[in-house]
Order: sequence, then C-alpha cells, then structure tokens
Amino acid sequence: MNWSDLLQWEGNPLSQQAQVYEQQAQAVTNASEDLSDRANGLSGSGQTVTAAQQALRKNVEEMRKQAESLHSLATISGDAAKGADEIGKAARKLDQDAADKSIKIGADGSVDYVGKKAGSLIGGTQIMTNMAAVADTVSLIKFEADELVKDIQKNIAAVESGGKPQTSGGGGSRLDRMKLPPKGASPDEVAKWWSSLTDAEKKEMVRRHSREIGNLNGVEATWRDKANRNNLAEDLKAERQKLKEQEDNALRYPTPQNILDLRQTRKRITQMENVEKVLDKSSKDGIQRQLVCFDSSDRDVLAAVTQGNIDTADHVAVNVPGMRSNLADNLDYYDSVSGLMRENAEKHSNGQSVAVVTYMDYRAPQGVEEVVDINYAKTGSDRLAGFLTGLDASREHGAGDAHITPVGHSFGSTTVGMALTKIPPGVADDSVQIGSPGSGVQDVSEFNIPKGHAYVGAARYWDDMVQGFGDDGRFGKNPDTMPGYKHISGDVGQDGYYGPIGRHSGYFNEGSPALDDISRVIAGKEPK
Repeated sequence: MNWSDLLQWEGNPLSQQAQVYEQQAQAVTNASEDLSDRANGLSGSGQTVTAAQQALRKNVEEMRKQAESLHSLATISGDAAKGADEIGKAARKLDQDAADKSIKIGADGSVDYVGKKAGSLIGGTQIMTNMAAVADTVSLIKFEADELVKDIQKNIAAVESGGKPQTSGGGGSRLDRMKLPPKGASPDEVAKWWSSLTDAEKKEMVRRHSREIGNLNGVEATWRDKANRNNLAEDLKAERQKLKEQEDNALRYPTPQNILDLRQTRKRITQMENVEKVLDKSSKDGIQRQLVCFDSSDRDVLAAVTQGNIDTADHVAVNVPGMRSNLADNLDYYDSVSGLMRENAEKHSNGQSVAVVTYMDYRAPQGVEEVVDINYAKTGSDRLAGFLTGLDASREHGAGDAHITPVGHSFGSTTVGMALTKIPPGVADDSVQIGSPGSGVQDVSEFNIPKGHAYVGAARYWDDMVQGFGDDGRFGKNPDTMPGYKHISGDVGQDGYYGPIGRHSGYFNEGSPALDDISRVIAGKEPK
C-alpha cells in the first residue's frame, strides 16, 4: 500500500455507494412484498393456480435474498467508508505533523529528514526520535489500511457466495484499537480491549510491543507466550554478548567487581537457558507449554511457564513454590511437580482439561535470613493477584470461565494467602495451602473466594515444623489450626525422613494421598 494513495483516501464516495445499495435493497424489498401480495391474492383453485402461486413465491424468495445481499453490501460499504475516512485523515495529519518537524514521508512510506543539521547531540537525538515515531505511525496506518482492504474483500466474497459479512474486531476506531491501554488499566479493561482486536491486529501488537504484551494481565496466554518467547530470545542473545564483553574486560582489567559482574551475568544466562529448556520439553513429552510471564528487568530473571493451555483448560491451577525456588536451580523440578498435579487432576476431572502454571514470577526468599522478611510475600502477592485477576479476565472475554485454583507450598502459601485478599471476588474458585508458615490473614473470611473453598494440608507437626513457623502478626495465623478451612490429607507417603522438616517437601510425592487430595481440589472435587 503506497503512502501517496493513503493520503487520497476519503470516506464520502463509499458512503454514497452505501446509500445507493440501501435504496436498491429497499426497492427490491418493496417489489417482493407487492409480488407476495399478488401471489396470496390469486383466486380460484386447481393445478394452474397452485403452480402460479408457487412460481410467484419462488420469485419472492429470490428477491428477498437479493435485498439481503444489497443490505450486506450497504453495510460493507458503510464500514469501509468509516475505515477509509479514518485512515485518510490520520495519514494527512501525520504528513503535516511530520512536515512541521522537517520530516518528509515518501510515496512508498519511507522517512527522511530534510531540515537543518542538528547543532548538538541532544538535537540530533531528538531528530532521530521524531523520525522513529513518524516511521512507526506510518507502518501502523499502512497495516490498518491493508487490514481494511482484506476485510472488504473477504466480506464481499462471503456475500457473493450467499453468506453474511463478518465484523472485524470490536468496533470503534481501528487506529485507537491499536494503542496500548493506559497505565493503570484494570485486567478486565485490558481483556475487553484485547478481545476487540482481530488476530492480525494482535499479531501486530505483539510485534510492536512485545515487552508490554508479554506481562500485560488480561491478555490471553497464547499471545503473552508469543511475546515472551521473543523477549527471551532477544534477552538471552544480549546477555551472552554482555558476557563476552565482560570476559574480555576482565582479562585486561581484573577487579573484584569484574568477578561479581561475570558471576551475575552467568547466573542470568543460566536462568534464561533453563526457561528455554523447560519450554523445549514440549517437543519430548508432547505437553503444551506457554511462557506467560517473563521479566528480566531486575538482577534475577522471573518467569511463569504452563503445562497445558490456560486459555482453554476447564481447570487451571497456579503452583506457587516457596523458599529457595528460582529459575537457576529448580525450574525443571517445579515443572515436574506441576506435571504431577496436572496428571493426577486429570484422573478426577471426568475428561475435562487441566492446565497448571509453574508460577516463579515473584522473588522468593533464598535463605533463612530472607525468609523472615515478609516483604517477599507482600511484593509477590501483588504480582500474583494481578496474574490471577488477568487470567480470569482473559477467560471471561475469551473462551469462557475456568475453574481456577492457586496452590501455595511453604512460603508460597503465605504469598497465595495474601494474594487472595487482593483479587476481586469470582477470580479464584478454590485455594490450597500446604506446609504453610502462615496463612497470610487473621481470618479465613478475608479471602475473596467462596466460603468453604479454602483448603489446607499439613503433615504431622514433628515432621514439618515449617507450618505455623511465622509470627501471626506478619505471616498470618497457622491455617492448619484456623477455623474455616477444609483439611486435605497430610500423608506424603513413605518418601522423606523423619525430623523437623523431613516431610515438608513431600506433599507432591507421586502416589501420595496428599497429592491426590490436592489434585481433587484442582479438578473441582472434594478431597477424600
């Protein structure tokens, strides 16, 4: 699509054609009604009269179909007029705005600076910024122009084949739909916006804004996954290049800081490579995985990986691990735990689909000195609450409601408990807290989940003394002794050793009653 052509686009000719189609449709409708009256008014009986009535009614039906096609063409032309007018106005405005900044947009959409040479570095940077913004908007306008033409062609073909035209997206301005939601938009607002886009527009948004889309709560997991895989590949490439430069620098100027920088960069590379490895497991075990969270903005990389498609699964569990969980050391282990939960939940789901999220998108405490800091749970619960709310919103505006169950183990259970106070009612259906140092609340009624749907699992206290370890004021009361909870099995099976924390990590042991009860809750069933 040439830029010079888009500058000429106007909606008026198409609006006039829509009126012509509408007038023709009305004329055919009037004629069909007159013919129908004539058919019904035929008097007499016999084969001749019956044959005449049938012939007239057949003509009436054909005329009605013709009128319907003309109505459809009027609708197509009206929508095309609106789109063409918007695109033409946007192109002309951009052309003028660019000229005001001494930027010329060529007939093919290319961008050139035609003003005076910048007198400073800051001025040169501003020119480059302006050119990039103009080029990006040109690309967006051309994209929407192409999509409009495709929609028109598709809908005309549908009418010609006897079908009906399809609406494109959720209405409103095409170009406005392609803008990111404002900061602070709720997950429901994001999900409503996202559902208004066509697949082609979603693909374009991922291309343009992969960083934002990858972690935008309310966007479907399928598209977050596409964005985050792009982000992972880019960041891993950049981190490897950074490591090479650091190694070269360390050879020339070895300092203690060089060593620390090298160690941190290697750790980040390991974290990203482990995410890649877990995603690659799908090629071996056939289980779909989605990278629904990926955040490399801080020192340590955070991520969340699914087993199964959380956009369509009937039951979705969110597995939130606790202390010492991190991408560098145990993502593969927790992915396996999620697999055990998924497989066992499927045994109880009566054929319904199950997906499990390995949620490591919060920084868990990495040692005893950190685990006493409740701020890890507070910060993590903010992120988790946003994710849960976005998951529910994307399902409400997508494939339909899912049965959602966050499952928190150890410090992760406290994080889950705090998150349950921050989500709107109706987001989560059940919750499971196991081996918990604290519920995150003083009373189970603080959870925004249905009454009677909070579950707790605990091994014998002498074998898991983590339960209730945190002080009530900061960590919340011990869920194992709080009223209002339903209890699931704390029998972790024979694996593990007897001692103060010997059974603390055994709740997901394959074949254990504890795992079976957790899986029943995930599948929406009562535990044994």
